[in-house]
Amino acid sequence: MATAMAKRHHLEELADLPEDRALELHLSELCWGRLAWWMRLSLIVLVVWFISTLEGGHGWRDALPILEAAVLAFYFVGRRLGLEKRPFLRYGFPLLLAQMALVRMATFGMEGESFGPFDFFLPGLLLVFPLPFLSLLTLYAIFWLPTALASGMPSFLSGGESSIAEPVAFSIYLGMLFLSSRFLYRRRVAAFVESWQRARGWALEGRRMRNELDQARRIQLSMLPQSDPYSDWLDIAGTSRPATEVGGDYYGFFELGAGRQAVVVADVSGHGVASGLLLAGVRGCLVMLHDGGEEAVPAPQGVLARLDGVVRTVGGRRTFVTMVYTLFERSPPRLTVAAAGHPPVLRWRPGAAAVEEIAQPSLPLGTTLSKSFPQTTVGIEPGDVLVFATDGIAEAAEPRGSLFGEERLHAALRRSALGATAAEIRDAMLAELEAFLGAGEVQDDVTLVVVRIKA
Repeated sequence: MATAMAKRHHLEELADLPEDRALELHLSELCWGRLAWWMRLSLIVLVVWFISTLEGGHGWRDALPILEAAVLAFYFVGRRLGLEKRPFLRYGFPLLLAQMALVRMATFGMEGESFGPFDFFLPGLLLVFPLPFLSLLTLYAIFWLPTALASGMPSFLSGGESSIAEPVAFSIYLGMLFLSSRFLYRRRVAAFVESWQRARGWALEGRRMRNELDQARRIQLSMLPQSDPYSDWLDIAGTSRPATEVGGDYYGFFELGAGRQAVVVADVSGHGVASGLLLAGVRGCLVMLHDGGEEAVPAPQGVLARLDGVVRTVGGRRTFVTMVYTLFERSPPRLTVAAAGHPPVLRWRPGAAAVEEIAQPSLPLGTTLSKSFPQTTVGIEPGDVLVFATDGIAEAAEPRGSLFGEERLHAALRRSALGATAAEIRDAMLAELEAFLGAGEVQDDVTLVVVRIKA
């Protein structure tokens, strides 16, 4: 049977609560857990006692099994109703008190009028409950109350002839338990408070870092185009989806005037804060290059050469950037492509049987092996669809490990390109990727830009 307390609060969850509330909840959960096996132990004690004394007469104690059944019924019904979600001292402590009284009444007199083994065994077991001193003192008082009710004042208190050695030993034993319980309770509280303060510090630091990552994410997303550019001869749509809080992909559009449009897609090795910072620097350099007017903007391969120096200086020896810089020109209608280790540009033409790759084998920005980047120019016609993607799409893997791959990417473009706008093509290709992944998730940033030449 599932219980309300089957799942304990993790320390990380308690760290979000005030200290006094966290301590109360922690101790309450511990006590409810101890009570579960205590109730079972009490049931076993009473059943054994009842079976072992069937032949003798017990008077009022014959009703103890009935009272025990009532207490247990109340407890187990309460568990189903979520009783264990409530404070232990208010709801669980009366149950423990009732069980102590029943067990004490059942075991009183088993050794004649002297103290039996249960008188010493059961009080010691109560130390497992992290209870305040006064609450534990109330439970220990149960050991004297049934005695007074069942047989009158004990002989060692009423001046009888019984030996005083046993009650003195029992009193010393209870005194030792009082001191032990106070020590253990304080130690439990101190240990929890120390752990809670440490977890609280981690939680606050984690919250601060999450806030900073959220801020970094908002800043990075603000660097991406907030809307697709309008052109009377180009239909352009793009999107980028980071795999983590801060991604390593970038795409941008730069209007150069006179029917010239630049499209840039880049991918920093890895993803996270470091990649995002490098990407911000690259994006800043691109903006500065294009703010000087169209005469100041070099050819596509010249743009990559300038950015290469920035990546070498800022990125370090192990950080690289793949990039494709393309320039669309209306008159004459052509496309100039310069690449730095980036996946090829895909071109679909109406009536074509296959998707064409405009590939430029090259090294990424930031390496020490080459400072030149290939550039090629191809003609474009109305109806052509150009697709720019980062490797996060082709390398996306579904739960069984199969990759989306370039063939599926080409097929998705062929199925979605005919008679559709750039935004519809983009959305259809991403929908196929999501359908392929199913319950899986992408492990890398996904960026997709679609450009359709208008008629």
